[in-house]
Amino acid sequence: CSAIMQAEGALRKVVVVDSGAIIKGVALQALGTEFWTVEEVLNEVRDKKARHILETLPVQLQTRSVPEDALKAVLDFAAKTGDRRSLSAPDIKVIALTYAMHKEVLGIEGLRTEPITQAELTAASQPNKEAAEGGEAGVEEGAEAGDAPADDGQSQ
Repeated sequence: CSAIMQAEGALRKVVVVDSGAIIKGVALQALGTEFWTVEEVLNEVRDKKARHILETLPVQLQTRSVPEDALKAVLDFAAKTGDRRSLSAPDIKVIALTYAMHKEVLGIEGLRTEPITQAELTAASQPNKEAAEGGEAGVEEGAEAGDAPADDGQSQ
């Protein structure tokens, strides 16, 4: 996971690292300038080759604990999507750390608090004829372009 965050005029390219990136030897230095993970990820890196990769990373990998509010937000969201059972504890903590860092630097704007609905998925996957012709398709009369779509009650 990576995000470009701007705080107090300084641009930060923050990467939250999962064990898969370490185990696969991903060139992290090409992805950002700050590298964070949770202790559980480091504990997942067990085999000799992966430990060597971890110990010789060309970047400083910092660990951080996850705030309870971020953990709760991620667990609640995963329960709503039905993904809770398929996520490991380290997965949840990595997602929660990403959420917490985004919230800390950029606020919660841009973060979903509710899963996308089936209607939104369907609309996003359909070609928009009016938009292709330069019109304002998808905007109801009287609605602003930034208004959230109406919820039809069909959640995923």
